[in-house]
Amino acid sequence: MRNPLIILLILLFNFFSLFAQETETKERKSPVQNIRGRVVDSSAGFSLVGVTVKAKSGEKSTYEITDVDGYFHFKDMPVGYYDITFTMVGYEKTTVERLNLVSGRELIINQQLKESIEALEGVTIQSFTRKDQPINMRAIVSARSFSLEETTKFAGSYGDPARMAANFAGVMPARDNRNDIIIRGNSPSGLQWKVDGMEIPNPNHFGATGSTGGPITIINTNLLGNSDFLTSGFPAEYSNTIAGVFDLNMRSGNAFSYEHWAQLGWNGIELGTEGPIKHIQNSSYIISYRHSIVDLITKMGITLPETAHYQDFSYKFNIPTKNFGNFALVGLRGNSSIELKDSDKKPDEWMFDSHSEDISNKYRMGVIGLTHNAHIRANTLFTNSLYITASELTTSIDTFSVASPETFRYAHEFSDTRKISFRTGLKHKLSSSTDLSFGAYADQHIVNFVDSQFVRNEYVQNINAKDEHLRLYRAYGDVMHRFTSRLEAYFGLNFQMLESNREAIIEPRFSLSYNLHPYHKISFGSGLHSQMQPLFAYFVVSENNTDNNTNYQLEFTRSIHNVLSYDYNISKEARIMVEAYYQYLYNIPVSTTDSAYSLANYGAEFYIERKGDLKNIGTGENYGVEVTFEKFWSNNYFLLLSGSLFESNYTGADGIKRNTAFNGNYAVNFLAGYEYQPPKRTRALNVGINITYAGGMPYVPYDIDASVANQKVIYDWNNAYSVTRDDFRRASFRIGMRRNEERFSVETAFDFQYRTNYTSVYLDRLDLQTGEIVKTYRMGFYPMGTVKISF
Repeated sequence: MRNPLIILLILLFNFFSLFAQETETKERKSPVQNIRGRVVDSSAGFSLVGVTVKAKSGEKSTYEITDVDGYFHFKDMPVGYYDITFTMVGYEKTTVERLNLVSGRELIINQQLKESIEALEGVTIQSFTRKDQPINMRAIVSARSFSLEETTKFAGSYGDPARMAANFAGVMPARDNRNDIIIRGNSPSGLQWKVDGMEIPNPNHFGATGSTGGPITIINTNLLGNSDFLTSGFPAEYSNTIAGVFDLNMRSGNAFSYEHWAQLGWNGIELGTEGPIKHIQNSSYIISYRHSIVDLITKMGITLPETAHYQDFSYKFNIPTKNFGNFALVGLRGNSSIELKDSDKKPDEWMFDSHSEDISNKYRMGVIGLTHNAHIRANTLFTNSLYITASELTTSIDTFSVASPETFRYAHEFSDTRKISFRTGLKHKLSSSTDLSFGAYADQHIVNFVDSQFVRNEYVQNINAKDEHLRLYRAYGDVMHRFTSRLEAYFGLNFQMLESNREAIIEPRFSLSYNLHPYHKISFGSGLHSQMQPLFAYFVVSENNTDNNTNYQLEFTRSIHNVLSYDYNISKEARIMVEAYYQYLYNIPVSTTDSAYSLANYGAEFYIERKGDLKNIGTGENYGVEVTFEKFWSNNYFLLLSGSLFESNYTGADGIKRNTAFNGNYAVNFLAGYEYQPPKRTRALNVGINITYAGGMPYVPYDIDASVANQKVIYDWNNAYSVTRDDFRRASFRIGMRRNEERFSVETAFDFQYRTNYTSVYLDRLDLQTGEIVKTYRMGFYPMGTVKISF
């Protein structure tokens, strides 16, 4: 760590020098930039003409009016923070606070306004605006929105939406070196990722089979607009998930000006550009490419213990037309590989005393989709999307020893999953108080899975699938009705059918929200949700018949969500939220041979033992209470304090109730940030802190004697999840600076993480020759930096 710390100190010295220096030779010109945007109806998405838009910074206010297409434009505004207020007769007045205008790029605002059901002619109804309110108006309970600022300025988030969400109540990190998240005691595999309405595979580098997380995100937050995160009681349009949803919106590029950025940091070296597409009015593109820092370091001749490589590419082309609606082409692509080679080390540095392993992992994922939105009428929006997703994973383990130094292939795994999906939907604004929506999905999965492991002088397969097809059909319909400005209700139905076993299920969803007082609101949500099993699980080879995939007929896992929340707005800058929930799961696949085995625990480890002959007879329950105190960004600082008390249990084939692998029982997060900005607004200094304290996770211990005797890892299922890891404690600190020059802006940030229990285990391995458990420990302290230039 000595050399990196010296480099960090040099960077910090330059960082503070950059902030402190003043130009003495000439008077600096104050940087200016433009503010643009568009205003639409929140229900049907049609343009709103004649909206009064006020941009306020300090005591100065400037006004503009939206044109026939809903666009507005403020020219040459001084850089700094702005409150933007939207006012129109018949619509609720809405204010978006603390939007940061920097010199390196224009500020683009796409705003929805909700029609007031109590507006009289010539009267405007005041709306109490909350920064955390979800973009999807149908998400009444257990949902919130988040912005680019939160993913980049939360200490310890590293520009990662999943790490950012781990600060919210009810969310816990599954592992410290990955971004898998546990939502209310559910498996991370129950999380669904969506980008512009498209359901995508694991969007993280170095993924594992069936996982939803990884060490480094492929999602580039520089391309994200405001997005939603849902943890329970989802509206009917969300299906095939039981734990949570990341509903991400990729922003369109600037349709009026060319802008670019370059970034160097934790997520790699990055180049990005956006701007208008020539000869197509109001069209735009946005493109970014990232490459791992490790490649650059190794090319400089510096040897590293791990050779991790990754790169990703993201883009969106947005093309509005006058008569045929709006078309968008959206894509993501990520490649990653890592090699952990003990064969290049001295024997005293090996994982085991007399032998060791070389591990190689390669992961690729990609998404490409075409979306189309068009208004059939002013109050009816028709949407379609056709997209293809793919992911591929290859893992190899080679063994060697002092006696036999040549490497030998011990285990190998290959998975290839592709999906072709079509989605269509219709949103209709029936009146100012009632909205309807309908939609359907069709998914075709094409999968290839194969693995092998050398056991007792022969290779044994646990899974085998070649060009297998699975088809999932879904449909939904719902109604959102506001009885008064204080009372609103939602009801929806979702239908799912898996073609392989002809299982069909109808899922009702209901939620209700009532404002007892302008500052007090209670909400309730209940609904049935179901999810397919991880795709590999359908093709695990039977333990008694190597030619028969007995899991192929597995049914959906089902879950009933119930949520009750109380929301107290202390002021427009602060709130307290209390939520109590109970989730009952059933139809969980469990093993009849190892009766404690359940897919409810999938995702707790990098690899879970795969079993055939599973039956949908397991159950589970998650229940708890969450409390959140949040002070939004105002007066140059913010606070977020969240706490959760919960239980997460499951029942296997033997009927015994056990802890799930995610039953940490409690989690507390404290997050705070402060920004100092001199009067000239050309510079700003921000600092942040994040403290996490969470309960240790239960796990399944090794059956050491059986493992050594059979020369493969065997777990002690009789004592499954009866032992736990140590409690988890972590502190993160962040310091950042922003400079606005006349034609560009520079943002610099440093994150420091310190784990107070750095000796706790996050990975252990069993030596099959000696029965010794070799443990890998968390690193106690390490710094990370990021520099971004926008121009």
